[in-house]
Amino acid sequence: MSAIVLFLILLSFLEATILPGPWVLVALIARSFIIDSKSNYYLAFAFGLLIALLTATPLGILSLIYLIIVKIVHLLSKLPFSSKWWMVVPICLVMLILAEGLQSLVFHYSINFIQIILQTIASVPLYFLLRIWEERFYPQKEVRLKI
Repeated sequence: MSAIVLFLILLSFLEATILPGPWVLVALIARSFIIDSKSNYYLAFAFGLLIALLTATPLGILSLIYLIIVKIVHLLSKLPFSSKWWMVVPICLVMLILAEGLQSLVFHYSINFIQIILQTIASVPLYFLLRIWEERFYPQKEVRLKI
């Protein structure tokens, strides 16, 4: 868990300075698509606050948007059609458009669709990296058969 927190801290500082767009949200979408855990909600809230602090936006708005997006992704990941890896692309695209739409309503700026498409394309390698990371370093509980 600490490695994903360090990765998200680094990504949030890069997002606030160099990289335009919600890259932390893309990582949270990919992680919540892989793992169904309450820790995703804590991460979404905490990093929404951190990015709001770093970008000097009102506190709490990004956290609420991130929490809503993570909850929707959790609900969508339980559906039978979302069991394939390629479903990350349309889900990420829709969630990024929703997040940018909510932010544009609150902060009054225009939506950059080219940036959203680039982040959607980048969500696939990020999804595979997070999946390998979670499978390799966090072992699953053993399944024991009753005899």
